[in-house]
Amino acid sequence: MVQVRWVILLTLFGWKGVSFSQIGNNVFNDQILHKIELTTPLEDWQAVLSEDFFNHQENPEVYPEVYRPCLMRFDGAYVVNCGFRERGNSSRNINENEPKKPLKIAMDAFVEQSYNGVQKFNLQNFTHDPSLVHDALAYSLFRELGIPAPRTAYAQLYVNGEYMGLYLMVENVDKTFLKIHFGSENNDGNLYKTDKGAALYLNDLGNDPSPYIGAGLKLTTNEQESDYSQIIDFIHFLNQPQRLDFNEELEKRFDIENYLKILAVEKFIRSWDNYWAGGNNFYLYEHPDGQYRWIPWDMNETFQDMRNLSWTTWLDGYWVPIKQMEERPLIAAIFRNDRWKNQYIQLGCELIQDNFTIQNISGRVVFWHNLVAEAYREDPHKINSYDDFEKSLTEQHTNQIQIQGTPYALRFHYPGLFPLLQEQREWVSDQLKGWELDCPLHEDAFHLQPFPNPGSSYCRITLPQNQMGQIGLWKVVNAQGVVVQSFPWMIVVEEQFTLTTGDWSDGVYFILFEGIDGSKGLGKWMCHQEN
Repeated sequence: MVQVRWVILLTLFGWKGVSFSQIGNNVFNDQILHKIELTTPLEDWQAVLSEDFFNHQENPEVYPEVYRPCLMRFDGAYVVNCGFRERGNSSRNINENEPKKPLKIAMDAFVEQSYNGVQKFNLQNFTHDPSLVHDALAYSLFRELGIPAPRTAYAQLYVNGEYMGLYLMVENVDKTFLKIHFGSENNDGNLYKTDKGAALYLNDLGNDPSPYIGAGLKLTTNEQESDYSQIIDFIHFLNQPQRLDFNEELEKRFDIENYLKILAVEKFIRSWDNYWAGGNNFYLYEHPDGQYRWIPWDMNETFQDMRNLSWTTWLDGYWVPIKQMEERPLIAAIFRNDRWKNQYIQLGCELIQDNFTIQNISGRVVFWHNLVAEAYREDPHKINSYDDFEKSLTEQHTNQIQIQGTPYALRFHYPGLFPLLQEQREWVSDQLKGWELDCPLHEDAFHLQPFPNPGSSYCRITLPQNQMGQIGLWKVVNAQGVVVQSFPWMIVVEEQFTLTTGDWSDGVYFILFEGIDGSKGLGKWMCHQEN
């Protein structure tokens, strides 16, 4: 059996990064596995946190979100007077009967303090993610394009000495986040987010804030002032495209360039729980300079097989979201303008030839996969099996979830991550042709040289230097075109691949290598069994 080894890939593929200030660099160091130990005086802390969550969900005015006290030890360093609570929506409610709930930890729950400059962070439980990399990869792609997006890191969580399992830490979007990305001077604008179950399309709902709040718009900074007037004015503007100065004014009032990048990433990673789809999961920052900035959020519903979600009719499957223009004035405003539409189309080509390549992405994915493997194997509350985790980068996984209180179930299909990424690249390339842009993926063909040739019981094959670390499939075909041997997806990390022939008959064989990036290698080998 061929042994698949992933660890060496990191040295072969690097990735682009965005430099951040010193705030949070220790907490969100994604090159190490962190250890979080919480101690709480609550005897049945899970029941207390769940009751808090349920009460707030049922009646948020009577039961505001509350933090319960804890002492935190983070990588050996103590932080006293912390608080923690349950969080999430589908990631929490779908796993209602499971002990591994998503959490939020607040260093400043009871006193004004931070750790490594961070006041709060979120713990994601990997719902709908057998690979454990969906959120981390999505956010890293945003940051790689210069988009302010949360940082992530992996951590093992212990509560009162009990190992609760592996989590993904996700940076909180708050005043600290704004300070990191937009500076500390004159940076006190309103930050809005979509609340649980939001369907906020930015349609004009009048001058009263109540309908917007009811649709899911939530002010998360400067709450005491509770002033929604500026964003309502911006929404009024979005719904007046007949203005002669509309395009010029929109460019001043909204960061279009970065939003196009965000939309491109969301389309590429098959994100379906966001503004262009359901009107959810985003932040809008009302910068004091007068321009709104879009901040992406909640990337757990990604890298799925959309075609199996037939009930979500708003997923049109197009690179340019034409069908969303009728209900979403921001989408309509951007794509009615040929300059911005063509900029987005050209951006798609640039991304699939650079940032969205397997070579650029696979290094970080494989590193994280190796980093968390043992911790996830030991996770007593893992939502997906360890076997599904091991296969998740190359093989499809299907997860069926029963909807509580109903006889219905949802089936989520998660294609192998690496084949999916290449499929998405090909999809984007095909979509761009419909907009009269030819964007080839630069598939390479190369010659394989097996040796010894002729040989008997084995042969060795060396990939070209530019193919080292390639992810792909090996096949052996006889002279009649019959596949006599094939291998599962693997990463070639050794200098040579050794093929054991067994009891093959004498004759000519063709050895084929199909790289996940579309590259193809072909070699001819003569088998001559020794007498």
